[in-house]
Amino acid sequence: KFVNKFMSRIGKQPIQIPENVEIKISADSISVKGPRGEILKRYNQLMVGTRIPAIVAFLFAALFLKVFFQVPFPNILFFLVCFMSLSTVMYHFLFRQIIKDPTVSQIIHAYFWYIFFDLVTLTAIIYIIGGVTWIGFIFYSLYIYLAFLLLPRSYAFFFVFWCSFLYTALVIIQYFEIFPPQLIFSLQERTSQNFSYVFSTLITAIIFFWILGFYGDVFYKALHGKI
Repeated sequence: KFVNKFMSRIGKQPIQIPENVEIKISADSISVKGPRGEILKRYNQLMVGTRIPAIVAFLFAALFLKVFFQVPFPNILFFLVCFMSLSTVMYHFLFRQIIKDPTVSQIIHAYFWYIFFDLVTLTAIIYIIGGVTWIGFIFYSLYIYLAFLLLPRSYAFFFVFWCSFLYTALVIIQYFEIFPPQLIFSLQERTSQNFSYVFSTLITAIIFFWILGFYGDVFYKALHGKI
């Protein structure tokens, strides 16, 4: 699908596309091709190619720790993690099977609301595991990074505010014990000699590093005009 108009990232006025420039929009990507080359931005690669393996890795790590090391992860944690995975598949199915020729606006807004509600689920997971006493807040940085990579600048800054708001709400709720969190490890158990605690923290950190590394690679390719 080729169009002759495209919306600006910094304004609401449409801008004219020269005749020798082609814009192609699909469910997976947006590409711009002109005399100086081609730029391709893949949305689906970051949605399915990264999130599903990361979520599955986290899920199996949690199951492994619960079965073999008796780490008391609550069942609702597994439900929420599976829900995040299912929502990713549903997003992919929506643009693959239902919306055959999505517009740029549809892709951006769908991705915006997907991240919006996914952050709510992430906040619930962080709260259940330990809230402010756990390192889960670092995962907010991945969403902010991804928003700046794929969405308009104003939308990305909104997610900076949204992450700040959600984590502030989490702190307030935990401080006043509105919904008491289920601490996986007590303060006494959080020592370098507690194998379950150290191993759980290690697995979480490794998963975070690999996701961050993949996003960094995508950003590197974007700077070099390869994606």
